Amino acid sequence: MAMLLLPSGCAYIPQPFPIFTYGPDAKPIPEHKDTALVEQTLKDGADSNSTRSVYIAMRGNRIVGKEKKLGEQDLLKQLPAPDFRPGLFDYVSPPPFIMPKEGSRHYFNFEISKDFAEGLNAFFAGDGEVGVQAFERVLADPKLKSEAGWQASMHLVYLNLMMGRPDLAEIEVLRTEAWEKKMTGGNNVYSRAMRAEVRYWAGDFEGAITDAKDVLAAIGDWSIPTIYPSPPRDQVDIFRFGSAQIRARTILGMIYTARGRYKEAMPWLEEAAKEMTTAVLLHWIPLYTIYITSNNWEIYYGEGWSLTSLATALLAQDPDSKRAAEMFVNAQKFFDAIGYAAGKVLIESFKAQVLLATGHYQRAEQQARVALEHARKTKLLDFVWRLEAVRGEALLKLDRWDEAESALRTAQNVVDLLSGTMVSDMAKVRFGVGKEAITKNLVKIDVRKQDLATLFQDLERGRARAFVSMLANRAVAVDSHNEITDQIHVLDREIQKVRQKKYGFLQEDKNGSNLEEELLGKRQKVVEELHAKNPDLAEAFAVSTVALPRVQKSLSAGDLLVYAMPAQGHEPLSLLMVTSREAQLKTLPVTAQQFGEHLQAFVATLWQPQPQRQENALSQLKKDLALGTWGKASNVLVVPSGDLHFVPWGALDVQFTVGVLPTGGWIARAPHKSQGRAQACVVGDPEFGGMLPQLPDAHAEAVSLAKLYATPPLIGAEATEAALRQRVGAGVDVLHLATHALYDPLYPLQSSLILTDGKKAVPLSAEKLYRNPLPSGLVVLSACETGMGQVTSGDDLLGLTRSFYLGGTNVILSSLWPVSDEATRLFMEVFHKTARQGDYGKAWLAARDAVKARGLSPAEYGAFILGGMPNERRAFELPKIAAQRPLSRSGDAWVQ
Repeated sequence: MAMLLLPSGCAYIPQPFPIFTYGPDAKPIPEHKDTALVEQTLKDGADSNSTRSVYIAMRGNRIVGKEKKLGEQDLLKQLPAPDFRPGLFDYVSPPPFIMPKEGSRHYFNFEISKDFAEGLNAFFAGDGEVGVQAFERVLADPKLKSEAGWQASMHLVYLNLMMGRPDLAEIEVLRTEAWEKKMTGGNNVYSRAMRAEVRYWAGDFEGAITDAKDVLAAIGDWSIPTIYPSPPRDQVDIFRFGSAQIRARTILGMIYTARGRYKEAMPWLEEAAKEMTTAVLLHWIPLYTIYITSNNWEIYYGEGWSLTSLATALLAQDPDSKRAAEMFVNAQKFFDAIGYAAGKVLIESFKAQVLLATGHYQRAEQQARVALEHARKTKLLDFVWRLEAVRGEALLKLDRWDEAESALRTAQNVVDLLSGTMVSDMAKVRFGVGKEAITKNLVKIDVRKQDLATLFQDLERGRARAFVSMLANRAVAVDSHNEITDQIHVLDREIQKVRQKKYGFLQEDKNGSNLEEELLGKRQKVVEELHAKNPDLAEAFAVSTVALPRVQKSLSAGDLLVYAMPAQGHEPLSLLMVTSREAQLKTLPVTAQQFGEHLQAFVATLWQPQPQRQENALSQLKKDLALGTWGKASNVLVVPSGDLHFVPWGALDVQFTVGVLPTGGWIARAPHKSQGRAQACVVGDPEFGGMLPQLPDAHAEAVSLAKLYATPPLIGAEATEAALRQRVGAGVDVLHLATHALYDPLYPLQSSLILTDGKKAVPLSAEKLYRNPLPSGLVVLSACETGMGQVTSGDDLLGLTRSFYLGGTNVILSSLWPVSDEATRLFMEVFHKTARQGDYGKAWLAARDAVKARGLSPAEYGAFILGGMPNERRAFELPKIAAQRPLSRSGDAWVQ
């Protein structure tokens, strides 16, 4: 029997039989209680001075509240830096990877079934749909061992991440946790660490930090043992705890890195790399290989990521770091061991990004060229646009404007082509340069050249990208133009399979193929066919814009289009002011940061009886916006950016109508006319079954408005989704919804209006509305914060309101914050009575003035905003969608 040397140098003879356990005595991590928080949050929003930051969402028909007691920076400050001590080995090479096969023993001590093996094969090949189906069959086995159930669910989490659905991945983690608890008798550290990773990829850094902290606190100062006097009785637990600990430390290190705090990232990444090296070392000791097999891909992929992350932090501090260079090489060896062809591009891209982030612009541009060569070779188009964006930003810093614009235009062309099939933009957390950087930098170039027509086009393309990308991989308007949309969805699935395969393991062809570009070309032709029949629906599938001259032609005398420029931090706010005759840029006397602070100062007064503070805050907002210089417009159409999405226009005592548009091209949109016979559909106070407070005033509001429109209301147990869809039918002129609304900032498509199943609350989510729209000319969302949404990289507000437009809605009335029942009822009564004359803008002003005349505060009469076109417009034929040719190579650039 082999003898192992302890660190002290003395010999120890291992025992042949399992006797001892080596895992830590870790307690289960409790989940935070949600129900009470939901009830308290709803109460706080109505009548208290609470300043907690809380969001409420639906999770698997559960209403959950998440309280963010501390922000990301505060959470990071609370983290104690780990006491890093170097291990025995700085690096251990990867052992040969053994592909798990049917009938073989899995790393976690269960026999691999046929379905499990099929799921693994699909996972390695990047075939998400087949993998999901296979692992679901595994989990359907009533005799399934808990270890196999735990691992099957874990792979479903990763498959959902692979397919760009972190929302579904987070839901699946709940099932992973259930299997882990069943396997361990209650412990859940592994699944909680997985949730930290899922939240990291979703951009929820606060949630990721909290989960990672909980994992590390539960495990304590335990580390993976390197010496085993007897074979471990708890082999599964050793890896389970070790993996959770490594994952938690890596996530914390990556968050510090993403925030440019490289020195603080180092100890977390050093500890993670050390523990991963220990885990790899155990696979090389002959005696241990009896119990530890090399068929766990997590070891290889995890070590590759661990070394890449640590090398990135080292490179950030020293661009000539030899240790960083060695680590990148070693990371590549682990990626190569599992045939991860994308690993090379990933590593080279990380180098380019960190050089850009640390101000080494010349090196960043050169490194981006190196990475681009690999990306083009492997046909990884997703990296092509990101790397061109890095080049463009670096070239701007080097004052090489023409070259920068060329790189950024290439990035824009590629990302526009991919947008309909690019299910998520993980660049914000994984790579650092997202789609918004393309628009922001092109805007700089356009402003410098004073090319306002191109500026308008670039801004519109950024917004269109955000909308299209959000709906990628989602069913949209399933009952409209079925044959054409079915073709698009089939092509989307084929494109996703081709793309996911490029990121799979055990790849033999490292050069890639042109199949993705060919499929994208076919898709574009089908979208053009759809655009000719339904332009609005086509905009959900591909990027299309309207030129500035066309928009100006659609403006009437007295109309003013105010298009906000994207700005951050200390950058000044600017507005593109457009009338039917001219366009000009106006720089406001305030920075983006200052405006955000001034807006927050107003928000802080909403539920506090301090009218003078509220008036002062509103006065400051008027000065910031320079409203006195806007001329004599009678109808202002605002395309907001950033915090301008949340301006309470009515509270500013403006005497012109205001319509908030999702895009500037919306002005040229032909108004929809309902095909149904019903004039109105009114919903109020659904039966929540105790899950949420009932709304007696919404009940009365619905009854009153139903009388106005001579239609029976849907209230109480009758307010179901089925009844609502039956009542709306082919379309109504007015749809009024007086119910709770829950806004989810992490997953805006899960933001929901709350209806009932007859007994309890059920959500009608934005995603469902995109899939099956409710066609209506005017939609009134008489619920708390229905106007809220997630401001995406393209500056589109992707909340509940955006989902109604796809169904043909022309105008949406919604609220920015909770409003008292008295103010809501009065506003709605006056608005609806005036709106019947056909001018929604005047109805909004009349309702605002009526609430104000009652002596109520600006917070009450200024909460409601109009989305869409407030007045009836002349219908213009929309231009055809701009055809996008498949990409071709021209020198170092990819062009169309």
